[in-house]
Amino acid sequence: MTDLDYLSELAQTTGCDPATSGSFAGWQWLLVANSDAGLHNNVLLFGLANGSAAPTCVAKICRSPEASWVIEKEYSNLTTLWQALGDEAAGRAPRPLGLHRHGRDLVFLMAYCPGRSWLTERRSLWRDERRLRDRFGRAARALRELHDRTATAGQPSITSSVFRAQANAFQALYRPPAGEVAELARLQTVVGQRQSDVRRHILLQGDFWPGNIVVNTQTGRLAVVDWQAARWSPDASQDVYLFILAAAVEAAPPGSPGQRALAAADLLASWSRVLIPTYLEAYGQPAGYALLPLRDGLLATCVEMATRPYLTFGVQQEDGLLWRALFAELRLWPGTQT
Repeated sequence: MTDLDYLSELAQTTGCDPATSGSFAGWQWLLVANSDAGLHNNVLLFGLANGSAAPTCVAKICRSPEASWVIEKEYSNLTTLWQALGDEAAGRAPRPLGLHRHGRDLVFLMAYCPGRSWLTERRSLWRDERRLRDRFGRAARALRELHDRTATAGQPSITSSVFRAQANAFQALYRPPAGEVAELARLQTVVGQRQSDVRRHILLQGDFWPGNIVVNTQTGRLAVVDWQAARWSPDASQDVYLFILAAAVEAAPPGSPGQRALAAADLLASWSRVLIPTYLEAYGQPAGYALLPLRDGLLATCVEMATRPYLTFGVQQEDGLLWRALFAELRLWPGTQT
């Protein structure tokens, strides 16, 4: 049996397409992979049943079996999310169908979320503040609902210690000047103080940015995909502020990491008058969990994104330089002061 035959039989027996008669011969698979990605990254195979024009399910497989623990973690996180939301999870996140081993590989099978990613929009969207206000507001409300629905009493993870490791890695990788080292130390204190009196923790999506938001063209509902970076946290800051930062980075023109960071910082400055306050108002004040102030949240998120590949997989990626440069820009930018 070939690997694709295995996927087809798995999809059939898992119930991806209940209308079929039991044969898996009619399945076709579309492979999506980044040729520049490292061995710790995943490939996606979209399954189309019986000549369907739209996928029914998605199989995620890591390029290297040694890194498949990330897929296992994503399966666990999505299962927890569906348990928390019940039937209301449908259309908001992929439904986990099962985690299966095939030889050395783990195969994570999930239902396909129909719709269109916000990244398919024309680049003019990023300069249309009226349309962006609508998009940002919808994203903020969807995120807040996910946080509130997963909020649980207790604090199983101490994010202040997580940020301490990120700050230390940032210093080791990028050798920042004294002013930035002092900023990192101040942020560690702020993170610890903010989380000292939290009463609840939430399931962070971990990679909440426009590329992971899919809009169902029929219902208009937002679905959030790619939960492999999800984690429990007493602090919502990483989800809330990554969306703003990643949108600005996506809207920046091509160039070196420093050039893109400067363009993103300029765009954030223009958004700080109306768009960002509207977004934060739509998200609202957290209920029992922490949320850093704007400037601190933006800086802390830059630190995490600059160090995440190294701390997770022991590798450095090119976009780490962009996040490091954006940290330097925002540290000196008065538009983020609170």
